[in-house]
Amino acid sequence: MGKIKLMKITPAQASLLRYMRVGWELGHSSSYGSRTWVQKGGCGKGGESINVHPKTFQKLLSNNLIEVDGKRHMTSIYKLTELGKTIQL
Repeated sequence: MGKIKLMKITPAQASLLRYMRVGWELGHSSSYGSRTWVQKGGCGKGGESINVHPKTFQKLLSNNLIEVDGKRHMTSIYKLTELGKTIQL
């Protein structure tokens, strides 16, 4: 029987997942310098925003906790995967 590998979630990753679970939207723009942020009410909608460290973003993406939901104005919008919605934080 194979070993089960547990996924380690950092405090920054857990915080980002919590924001997304309550409706904040994650955006990533690679134009004019790369920027990743989470924004209340949706990206570009004028709500409060928090910058996301590139490594936090990349780790959630590589662990299949987020996925692309669409593109808006040269910005990729991300949503939680089923794993991202349910993983224990």
